[in-house]
Amino acid sequence: HDVRIGAMGPYRMRAVTHLDIDAGQLEEAADALRKVVS
Repeated sequence: HDVRIGAMGPYRMRAVTHLDIDAGQLEEAADALRKVVS
């Protein structure tokens, strides 16, 4: 599943997923994003 992320300003991002993503997959995506921005 893809996660598209775009800048919405200097301090804001917008992330969009497929409709069929479940809670576990969303948590995986959030963990990956935390690693990227830390």
